[in-house]
Amino acid sequence: MEQLVMPEVVEAGGQKSAGRVKTLALVGGLVAIVGGTAAVGGGWLAFSKLNGGGPQPESVLPADTIAFVKVDMNPSGAQKVAAVRFALRFPDAKGKVTETSDLRKVAFEKMQDDGDFKDLDYATDVAPWIGDRFGVGLLPGASTKDKPIAVMVLAVTDEEKAKASLPQLTAKSKTACGVSDGFAVCSEDRTTVTLLTEADHGTTLAEAPGFSADMEALGEDGVAAAWVDLKRVGSLADEARLATGMLGTSVPDAPRGGRLAVALRFAGPHLELAGRVSDMPLSWPQKRGGGTGVTDLPSGTLAAFGLDSAGEQVTSSLTSSKELVRQMTETGADLGVKLPEDLEAALGDHATLAYGGMDGDTVKVALRTGGDPAAVGRLVGAMNKGGVVNEPSLHQSTAGGDPVVATTEEYARQLASGTGLGDQTSFRDAVPGAKDARVVLYVDIAGLLKAHGDEFGTELRKNVEPFSALGVSTHGEGKTAQFTVRLTTR
Repeated sequence: MEQLVMPEVVEAGGQKSAGRVKTLALVGGLVAIVGGTAAVGGGWLAFSKLNGGGPQPESVLPADTIAFVKVDMNPSGAQKVAAVRFALRFPDAKGKVTETSDLRKVAFEKMQDDGDFKDLDYATDVAPWIGDRFGVGLLPGASTKDKPIAVMVLAVTDEEKAKASLPQLTAKSKTACGVSDGFAVCSEDRTTVTLLTEADHGTTLAEAPGFSADMEALGEDGVAAAWVDLKRVGSLADEARLATGMLGTSVPDAPRGGRLAVALRFAGPHLELAGRVSDMPLSWPQKRGGGTGVTDLPSGTLAAFGLDSAGEQVTSSLTSSKELVRQMTETGADLGVKLPEDLEAALGDHATLAYGGMDGDTVKVALRTGGDPAAVGRLVGAMNKGGVVNEPSLHQSTAGGDPVVATTEEYARQLASGTGLGDQTSFRDAVPGAKDARVVLYVDIAGLLKAHGDEFGTELRKNVEPFSALGVSTHGEGKTAQFTVRLTTR
């Protein structure tokens, strides 16, 4: 058997880590240099197409990695052009980024402007060895009592130059770095660095069945990608709350499970986050044919949120926790209604919440459902009587047999008779496939800026103006969900 040769481990500083804090001291340092994210024009810019030729960061991390994110800093083709053009919509990016820019250098110089790495030169200290791919993984601790370990994986083009330069970048941190097989592995846990840079370290994350299947099912590669074992992350959160005496800060009996995979990519001029959740702890209710109702809202709606099978979805989520059931029962008794039964009946097979701007000093908000008008009436009456809603009281109407509740009579009538949101170009661009979605969220950014521009600060307005809308849509059956988050530009 070939003898394993332990790689050289580069460790900076000389100070011992206080306790076993398992976080990357390089985050905020090398992350910003090579992660492909530069705070330019108020937006985070991620660049390049993943899963090209050559090894990926997941080929270095172990199969039991809990969470993982990666970026590739070698922009190519349409993705690079789209990314840079997206960045150039921000005023602060002009003159700093072009379609031929070395984006790693842009990020490094941005950090120097913020006061970091003043004594280093990108051309001589970083460029000669830095590679294109970057990843961060969260690994389980040595035992269940140990905190998880954060590990950064960075592709290098020249291992010897990387070994010489890394101590300069980690000098003010508690981070150890090892270099092997074309990657630098950095962490505050020196033992983990040593193990991951051995010649043979067993099954990798790339080979793990859950990870590989999830990333393959996600489809088209993007400019960045991430993967999370939601069940294990939830368990870690519970353990942290127990250890700190903060268990009551969240619902302890909520179901945990599933795996999340996401990809960030450019769809023409728009930025899109596509995701998939597998093996969810709860199943989707059967479709009732009501849709979310968002596409049937009046044109000019500034924001909307809709649920298909709303009554079942909401009730299933709420009743998954005994504590929430107890709280709802008590609240229902105080209001003189029966919860969650009246709530499920009122929401029915779809529920759509809409925001239409202001009517004088009154916010125009309305809810249209596919539920029982009598149940809606009971809830509205209870909220009006119990002072849950400030004056003016809620107003109830109908639209094609659907109950409508609004903060003003005029907006209730408008929601009952108006249509056209689904035909707006800004809506279609932001929420593709909205008709068949189980969940839809839509925000008309341009419309909100026009209606409430005076309430935006100068800097915020400048960075919001390039955008048209934000859309979120979720599709799914059984215990799988696919979602898209899209930020569109004017």
